[in-house]
Amino acid sequence: MLQWVCPLQRESMEMYERLGDVSGAATSAFNLGFLIMKQSGDTEAAVAAWENCLAVFRGLQDADAVAAVLDALGWAAHRRGDSQRAKDLLEESIALLREVGDQHRLARALHHLGVLLAGQATVGAATKALAESVTLRQALGDRRGLAYDLEALAGVAVNQGRPELAARLQGACAVMLEATGLKRSPDIAQALGLPPSQLDLGEFSKDFASGRHMSSDEAVEVALNFAGQVSRNLGVLPWGSVVPDSNHVKMPTSDPKWPDPRHRAFGPCGL
Repeated sequence: MLQWVCPLQRESMEMYERLGDVSGAATSAFNLGFLIMKQSGDTEAAVAAWENCLAVFRGLQDADAVAAVLDALGWAAHRRGDSQRAKDLLEESIALLREVGDQHRLARALHHLGVLLAGQATVGAATKALAESVTLRQALGDRRGLAYDLEALAGVAVNQGRPELAARLQGACAVMLEATGLKRSPDIAQALGLPPSQLDLGEFSKDFASGRHMSSDEAVEVALNFAGQVSRNLGVLPWGSVVPDSNHVKMPTSDPKWPDPRHRAFGPCGL
């Protein structure tokens, strides 16, 4: 289907350009970047489109759109291995989103920053970002986003020597995603990102099953309690501060391709 969508999105962009609708053309170009990424994986082409959009939206002083593009560019930088640029872009996006009060997009950007930082020696800051995203998404009723937050925190839990907690969080995550139409693998070793040799699969299968029986509120409470413990153990630090530990968290391979375009109020695909 995408082979038809991309030409239509290009046509939409060209129509806006002919009409002189700069914002509409930029929005279509932004959406086209997501479609290019999904169809061909051409990060460079998507980034080129998004950087043009960023310049347009900055000129229009559309803070909400600027924040969305910064989020997309942050993910692209992460994919290209430029962690510092990714962090800078995501933090700028988060600051703007706090100003405009877009809670949906703020939660998403916090998740992205948390996942990025968790892959570095910044576990305290990563957990803080993910915990804030959990709180926001619980309040917003965003079950799929909340599930991804729990999955990310499960990755932190494994790295912090709490695989049994990770299994419970993965169980809760599976139920939430199934409720949105996505099925999760019951392979506990895969879910926890650890080889079977490092797990007592019988024991952790029980933990996974226990997580599946938790309510959403219970899962959030467990996740936030764990995040609080990590913060107390490592210290609550400002964004980007390096925690003096050597923990590099391996995030679950099923982590979603973000930014998720579904929550943009205008534009059908990306924004």
